Amino acid sequence: KARLMCGRTRVTCNQEQISSSAFARVQRWNERQRYCPSYNVSPGCDTPVIQITEASEAILRTMRWGLVPSFTKGSEGYDHFRMMNARSETAAEKPVFKRLLGRGRCLIPINGFYEWRKEAGRAQPYYVHAGEGAVLFLAGLCDAWTDPSTGAELLTYTILTTESSEALKWLHDRMPVILGSHESQRRWLGLEPGDPLEVCSPYSGPEIAWHAVTPAMSKPSYQREDACRALKRASIRSFLSKMPGPGGAGAEPRARDPRPLTIRGAGPTPEPAAGSRGAPAAEDEEGEDGSRRTAGPAEAAKRRPGAEPEAGERHPTEPRIRPEDRLQDGKRMKVSPRQAVRGTAKPDRKQRQILGFLKRGP
Repeated sequence: KARLMCGRTRVTCNQEQISSSAFARVQRWNERQRYCPSYNVSPGCDTPVIQITEASEAILRTMRWGLVPSFTKGSEGYDHFRMMNARSETAAEKPVFKRLLGRGRCLIPINGFYEWRKEAGRAQPYYVHAGEGAVLFLAGLCDAWTDPSTGAELLTYTILTTESSEALKWLHDRMPVILGSHESQRRWLGLEPGDPLEVCSPYSGPEIAWHAVTPAMSKPSYQREDACRALKRASIRSFLSKMPGPGGAGAEPRARDPRPLTIRGAGPTPEPAAGSRGAPAAEDEEGEDGSRRTAGPAEAAKRRPGAEPEAGERHPTEPRIRPEDRLQDGKRMKVSPRQAVRGTAKPDRKQRQILGFLKRGP
């Protein structure tokens, strides 16, 4: 099953930044009051979109991410995630998108987009961008839905996707259609002759960069400025160290990897002193009175994983006896959690007879 992609963007650019980066100056911005800059934009949010008027003028309009086709009977409770993306390879084959290729093409300016990659069992988000303050232009399709009861118009759009470039295949097999040149932008908007779908190819400009960001931004409600800030190496290590073991909650802690951690640029790791390789080191332990003493190598080796337990100790592979699995007359009996906490168990039939006889007396 193909993974969804381009489900989150950053849009904090203003009109001047958009105009200076686009193929032409944008003089007007309709519905500007609905736009709210955000470091964590998800489908259902309003962002600026470039459209071409009948007079071939480039204007900005605020539209909602997540296409609502004009023929939709009702938009109340509409799921904007349903059509947040459209595959450029099949857009001309699907009726809902084919009709928009002639009159609904648009440009979506963003500062960057987020994508997740599974690492060590958890999804780590990455931020893909072209540098701080730079604006990327995505190919999109837009439509207008009119509320039959009020006559209000709702403008929505979807982002076209294509195969991922060689530089980003490690992150995802799909990427948004980025129109990096003014020529491709004009052609997509119909200002130059040619098939507009021909510009929907993987973009691999040298300015494209990426870095890991905080996993907290995975929630759409996370709107802090550090949502797109590069995650430090120490933070990544801390994030991975909090992961549960293979046994889930309550599992035994993982054994420490004996190999030294190598960090690029930090130089080689010093070798241990001669004669100390393989010998168990002494360990410090704290007594009940708060004092500390140093355990010898032999005693420390007993506490290491894989060491044989002493007489009377439970072997690591021996199953633990739970409080509710008590032994009575040599047989295991089940008791309720409340009885297990109180340390009492319900007597069986034979015990009840004996207790009744004792209460009645001779």
